[in-house]
Amino acid sequence: MYSEEVRKLLNKLCLEVDETDYVSTRNAVLSLIVSLHPDKTGGDFADEHQKESFEHALKLRDLFDQEISAATQLIPIQQVSNLIETIAKLQNLPPAAEQSPQLKAQEQFRQKLIGV
Repeated sequence: MYSEEVRKLLNKLCLEVDETDYVSTRNAVLSLIVSLHPDKTGGDFADEHQKESFEHALKLRDLFDQEISAATQLIPIQQVSNLIETIAKLQNLPPAAEQSPQLKAQEQFRQKLIGV
């Protein structure tokens, strides 16, 4: 499902799309960018509406690229600081010999489960 900003831009550009088909939607936006590009009209936009539509289409393409980049990250950027903090805490754990009897028992149980 597309963000509100993406839906607004699609509406401004009068693009009817299937929200479940990202690839077709992005291809439609790319086709629109090509058709509106000022190179098609001798280097200048034919009118202000064409210029605005071209700018909206570029913004829409950039939003799609950002969304796909965020969706394909192995670790979302927002989680990196939490991950670093957790790793730092784990590195400061005492060795098993110094742990409480309860922690030792939990570790032994975990090792039996995974077959170590």
